[in-house]
Amino acid sequence: MAGRRRTSDSLARMSDAPAAPAVSKPSWTLRLSIAAAMAMAIAAAWLILSDHPGPAGLAVLLGGAGLITAASVVVGTNGDTRAGAFAVSIAGRAFDGLVLGSIVWETREIDPAASAAALAALGASFLAAYVRSRGRALGFPVAADQLVARTAFLVLVGLGLVFAAHSVLAPALWAAAIVAAVSGVLGAVRIGAAARKERHE
Repeated sequence: MAGRRRTSDSLARMSDAPAAPAVSKPSWTLRLSIAAAMAMAIAAAWLILSDHPGPAGLAVLLGGAGLITAASVVVGTNGDTRAGAFAVSIAGRAFDGLVLGSIVWETREIDPAASAAALAALGASFLAAYVRSRGRALGFPVAADQLVARTAFLVLVGLGLVFAAHSVLAPALWAAAIVAAVSGVLGAVRIGAAARKERHE
């Protein structure tokens, strides 16, 4: 009897316990934006390796618009859509890797300066992405200025390719690298300050 009573009490406590929160699924806007961005990234990489930087730049700008739209959806939900935030992060890294990696490879001999700039931009982009991911993991949503910096990064890469014939690719990529690096550093400083503030409260 005692064993049955303990079992009944345990079941009652389990029924009273709050249910685990369901993981939100990415919206269709988010999914379509990411799919369009990845399609444009693949097209841009193919065009870069085929020595068509102008059309590749347009593909980067269009794909970047898709990425920013997806990121805006995540920011609009205050980071509550965990699956969406993860998908945007992975898509962004794949986008940058495809585009900038193709530039590094294609310009390694004909324009070493552009190749080095693309490599620096890729590294800075990954640094900024890591800071954003760590911030979300610690409960600090992506700030609006980080989204602006991400937009500027993608626009610089796209315009650099569009006007590559006018020798602006390397300067544009160095500028993109600086934007990403500054965004990453400022994001890390902001997260550190918020974490210290929470500890003192």
